[in-house]
Amino acid sequence: MFRTCRHLMAAIMFVLVATLSFSQQSNTQSNFDFLEHKVKQFLDHEQDFIDYARSHKSNTMEFEMCSDLNTVASRAGDLLDATRALLLVYDNISCAVDRATIRPVIKMQLDHYIKRLNLSVSQVNNVLSLTKNPGIATAASRMKEDLRETRVLLETINLR
Repeated sequence: MFRTCRHLMAAIMFVLVATLSFSQQSNTQSNFDFLEHKVKQFLDHEQDFIDYARSHKSNTMEFEMCSDLNTVASRAGDLLDATRALLLVYDNISCAVDRATIRPVIKMQLDHYIKRLNLSVSQVNNVLSLTKNPGIATAASRMKEDLRETRVLLETINLR
């Protein structure tokens, strides 16, 4: 009976470890999927603001605002690409000591990205307060929401 209990406990431990590992892999994959989706959205935002800028060449203020929004979208996309790279590197480190060493560095970088995203939201708010074009305002509002969603994801990333 004792041997059966040991085997049962070993099987339960195996299932728990496998489940936790799968859960971490699923969580990591969902983070990658979300980041990939957001990178594409910010590329779309970049293109939208380039198109708006082209159509507002005669209105210097609207043109400048579109250029500023394009820059915000581009920087956000770059931050997301860098985040994906950091998470991919972290995910592929198998040595626990190396993971423990790199974890605070990645966390520090993610915190920096969160601050940058907050500044980007403020930049978008500034443009929203000045633009008179409803199309630009709508696109900027969508991008602001994407920036906030991205910030929330970065805040919830838990490196283990």
